[in-house]
Amino acid sequence: MSDTFRPRAKVRPFQSNQRFSSMAASVFAVSAIALSACASNATANGDPRIELPQQYRLGQETLLKTFERRSGKIAVVQSDGNLSVVDQTGGAKVQLTRDATTRPRQGRPSLFYQLPVWSPDGSQLAFVETSAERPVVSTVLEVNPEQVTIERGPNSNSVELGGDRAQIQSQLQQQRQIPQTTVEKNPRRVVIERSSGNSGLLSSAIYVASADGKKPLTELLMLNREAIHYLDWSPDGAQLAFSSERADQAQRTDTSTISLNIVSAAGGKMRQLINGASAVWHWNSDGKTLLAKVDAAGRAGVSALSLLDTQTDTASAVAARARLPFQTPQFSPDGSKMLITTEPVNGRSDLLVATRDGKAERRLASFSGRVSFTWSPDGQKVAYIVRESPTSNGGVLHMFDLYSGEDKILSQLPVAAFFWSPDSVRLLTFSPTRVQEMLPNFAGIDLTNDTPQTVFTLSVTDVMTRNTRQLFYIEPTEPFANVLSQFDRFNRAINLWSPDSKRIVFPISYYNGANLIVESEATGSIYPRSLGPGTMAVWSPK
Repeated sequence: MSDTFRPRAKVRPFQSNQRFSSMAASVFAVSAIALSACASNATANGDPRIELPQQYRLGQETLLKTFERRSGKIAVVQSDGNLSVVDQTGGAKVQLTRDATTRPRQGRPSLFYQLPVWSPDGSQLAFVETSAERPVVSTVLEVNPEQVTIERGPNSNSVELGGDRAQIQSQLQQQRQIPQTTVEKNPRRVVIERSSGNSGLLSSAIYVASADGKKPLTELLMLNREAIHYLDWSPDGAQLAFSSERADQAQRTDTSTISLNIVSAAGGKMRQLINGASAVWHWNSDGKTLLAKVDAAGRAGVSALSLLDTQTDTASAVAARARLPFQTPQFSPDGSKMLITTEPVNGRSDLLVATRDGKAERRLASFSGRVSFTWSPDGQKVAYIVRESPTSNGGVLHMFDLYSGEDKILSQLPVAAFFWSPDSVRLLTFSPTRVQEMLPNFAGIDLTNDTPQTVFTLSVTDVMTRNTRQLFYIEPTEPFANVLSQFDRFNRAINLWSPDSKRIVFPISYYNGANLIVESEATGSIYPRSLGPGTMAVWSPK
């Protein structure tokens, strides 16, 4: 595969064998800069401006990689389940793990790595190793059955034979889950995979690795029959907080199953701080305090908001048995304030800036529904979206300027997830998009085969000018889709932006189910490039 990632779109401005002379490329670069400068002007009435991508992009020349200025490193979860670190060009690769077995031989457990999280100084990676039993499988080849009904969808990968209607598992349908049912008469052949069903989680472990790969992996802890869903470093790099769930309790709703735990980055015994039906949190900049929101077991919508001291393992309540219409709270970057909400009154709640101990100090907005918010890295702005109903696929993107008191609408598109650039100038946004809404000449995903279930328009918005540049249509990988669905949780610990705020990285499902890691300039003026197969990618903070 070439370095340049050229989406299999309806229209390609340039073919892969085209080359520009140095003079033509220079003229084109000047034109692109001029176009960008013109596009930065606000519209006459001051409304947010939607800016379509340039029809022509500069290619990624191999020679230029030698002189390209690097910014940080990218951790990649490879498609084979292993973990590696590369630079923004895909070079300087460091292979951190090699023993993943996502497709092991029969009777052996699968082993894969996930949830890579960079340490605050960018020198180390924490990640989760998961081991699971592989079900005992028998494969049958059915030749010319009379009729086969194929059910596709997120909750069904079954095939029913027309005669005995025996329900079995189809390996063929695990690659692409399409919400439709088809009937095929007299197919040439059907491959059937039957499972005994005795599969399950064996163990989870947290490891720490040096980013340069020069030190052996360090196992911090191992949990038997327990899943780890999320982890992040304390700002001082001394501890890791993580949530875990007993595998035998995962399907039960009448008991507390999610635990918020702490373990030293040097290893040792873990400590459980709090538990409930769910647990989300944010570290204070002091590295010693967590602001945690825990949903009460058996009481839907009822939560406790607490300050947890990780030195004494004590908790002080900010709100007890409250209905709080947000997922993840957040401290300000300097640790002196927090973002929370009030309980709904007559269907409306307030988004608040509160003091460190939870006392309301300033109301930012009143809303109806559920809010997701993030503080800008410089602490001067708050971006938020409101989902007015549980079925809403996104909300209008707002930015509240804490100095001027102005609440700006940045985009009228329904935004489902957003990520601040490290310099607090731009937001990377993901807007759910129906296939029929996609522009015909808009570069993006491959639609030559099955229509994907989930498509997002990836855009970059300048928060001061409110200009939005739509870059690509993408179909996220399954792990990345999970990150987007809980972005206000995950963006506390992961970053899709380069440390210099000039480039972005994101994983996509591309061309018949293959997974790729894509790196792009944030302006979209240059063709993005593939960093190779993978399901998740995270840029280092430095």
